Amino acid sequence: MKILLQWLKEYVDADDPHPRPKEMNLGNNAATLLALAALLASGSACAAENQNRTTETSTREFLVKLSRWPGEGVPVIAVDVGQSVAVYKDPGSVRPAKTVEVRQNQTLEWDETTILVYQFGQMEISEPVTAEIYVFSGIDPHGQMRSGRSTTREFSRGEKIDIVSYLAEGAYLFSQRGEYFAMSAEDKGRLLREPETEWWIHVNQPQEFSGWVRVDGQQVKVIDRTF
Repeated sequence: MKILLQWLKEYVDADDPHPRPKEMNLGNNAATLLALAALLASGSACAAENQNRTTETSTREFLVKLSRWPGEGVPVIAVDVGQSVAVYKDPGSVRPAKTVEVRQNQTLEWDETTILVYQFGQMEISEPVTAEIYVFSGIDPHGQMRSGRSTTREFSRGEKIDIVSYLAEGAYLFSQRGEYFAMSAEDKGRLLREPETEWWIHVNQPQEFSGWVRVDGQQVKVIDRTF
């Protein structure tokens, strides 16, 4: 958790409303892969449901936008299946602006990333615990998490906390009583509901195409990470 808190202090930057990918010297582990798989599966499920939903708007309404990616390191993203990929005008768009032909296993060059949260998940505390947390001072309109402070907080048995999204190193972004805070979820409670999220990247390949692409973990997915 101390490593995560140090990373959070270095990663958040209230002066940069449009963050670029930054390298993070964090380790990978099984918890990371499981949490990332759950996040991508959630995005795939809500996208499939959205295809059958009639809407008057061009984009889905979301609760929170985060200008970041899930997991440690800088992800290398590629088209894994098929010979085309759907490209959208904005993250969360219901219908693609176009479909472009690509090579299988083609790596995508991207310059922006965002996670859209449509519904919070929930965790129930199993036993009374005093936990180290990092409380953010807020999330700006661009989705950048504002610098905050490290502290400790007591949680009671049976207390329920909203899960916003997975962060890194086994930690999640939580919401409670109007505050957003990062905390390791290890040995603290049981999952009642996964958050409903989508992960998007802005692909910028001037010689080929540019636009927003959803990382669904199936056709478009992470094939490697750099540290």
